[in-house]
Amino acid sequence: MMIARHILKLQNLAKTTPFFRFSEFNESESAFNHNENRPQRVQKPRFKKVAIILSGCGVYDGSEVTEAVSLMVHLNKNHVSFQCYAPNQNQMHVVNHITGEVTTETRNVLVESARIARGDVKDITQLKGEDYQAVLLPGGFGAAKNLSDYAVNGANFTVNTEVERALREFHSQKKPIGAMCISPLILAKVLQNEKPKITMGRVDNQDTPNKYWPHSEAINVAEKLGAQHFQRNADKFQVDFENKIVTAPAMMFNGFAKFSTTFDGAGYLVNIIDQIVQGNSIKLETFGEKKQENFDGERRPRGQYNRNNNRRPRENSEHHEQHHQYHEQQ
Repeated sequence: MMIARHILKLQNLAKTTPFFRFSEFNESESAFNHNENRPQRVQKPRFKKVAIILSGCGVYDGSEVTEAVSLMVHLNKNHVSFQCYAPNQNQMHVVNHITGEVTTETRNVLVESARIARGDVKDITQLKGEDYQAVLLPGGFGAAKNLSDYAVNGANFTVNTEVERALREFHSQKKPIGAMCISPLILAKVLQNEKPKITMGRVDNQDTPNKYWPHSEAINVAEKLGAQHFQRNADKFQVDFENKIVTAPAMMFNGFAKFSTTFDGAGYLVNIIDQIVQGNSIKLETFGEKKQENFDGERRPRGQYNRNNNRRPRENSEHHEQHHQYHEQQ
C-alpha cells in the first residue's frame, strides 16, 4: 500500500510539474535513468585457458623439461589453466641423456609427455582451437624429431599433420601462438606464407655455428622458408604483432649454467600473450627487454637508458645531469 501511495504522489507531481517526466522513473530501479547515455565500460577478456603441445620428455628426444615446466609455472602464477597435448606415436628414437647415445628402446610421445604433465595429457587429435585462447610450444629436440622430421630431412622437413592442423586453427582464429627454443622453426614452416617474425637466438655465422649457439643453422632454414628472424639473447623474445606470435630463444643458447635464464624468458612470453589476449598495448620495458633495442632490432644511442630496467631514463634524473656536467668540466 505504501508503495502504491508513493507512485500516486509521483503521478500527481508529474501533472503539476512540467520539468518532471514520470516515464523517466522505473519502479524496478531506485533512481532515475540518468546514466543511460553514458558509455558502458567494456570488460576486457581474461587470459584463462591455454593449450601446450609437448613432444616427449627430455631435451635430446622430447620436450625440453625446463622450458615446459617454466611455462607451466608462469601460467599458474597468472592464474591461467592449461591442458597438455602430444602426438600418440612412437618417438623417432630414445636417447640416453647421460651418454647422449641412442638406445634400442621404443617409447611413445604421448606416454612420455605424461611425465611432464603429471599424467594429464591428451592426444593432439583432440585439440581444437576454439577451446583455448592460445597455444604454446616448448622446445627440445622432440620438436625436430617428433613434431616434425627436421632432424632427418633438414631444410626439406615436414610437420606432423595434427600439429600443423592445430597451429593453423589457432592462427586462423587470430589467437596467440608462443614458441621457445627451436620450435619457432615449426611456425616458419606451417605459416610460411605469413612470413612470421621470430627469434631462435643469435648467430655470428649461420654456416658455421659457434659453441654458444650450436644449432643456429635452423635460423638459416627458417629464413629460407620466408620467416623474418631477429637476433635476440637467451632471456629475451620477439613479438610478431600481425600474426600474434611470441618467440623466445631460451635453451638454444648453450653458454649459461643458470636455468633461471630460461625461466625468465618463459615468463616474458606468457605475460606478453596475456596482454595480447586482453588487447592491451605492449611496452618493451614492461617485460624486461633490453632498452637499447626496439622490436625491429634497431639500436638506440649508447647510454640513453639506465642499465637498471626498473629506473627511469637517466635524462630525467637531476643527479645524472649534475654527473654529466661534472665530467664535461673535467
